Amino acid sequence: MAAGRPSEVIQGGGAEALVFRGCAEEGCGSGEAVVAADMATGAAFVAIRDAGGTDELVPNEKVAALLRLNSPTRTWQASPPAP
Repeated sequence: MAAGRPSEVIQGGGAEALVFRGCAEEGCGSGEAVVAADMATGAAFVAIRDAGGTDELVPNEKVAALLRLNSPTRTWQASPPAP
């Protein structure tokens, strides 16, 4: 991804993860990626969204649930897709 964001630590439901996000050059509405690591176990979640849809490259339900809990869109994505 062309535009990285600062990393963050998110928490909820007794879980904690270190999250890295990035967006396409055109903006997050056009494409987004996320890499998140469970700070207790090291388990990872990796996903992308682009014009072709979304794909969880390294699924992890616990980390994905934590991302959804902390997202205004209630998905692992921080930004809604462009219309």
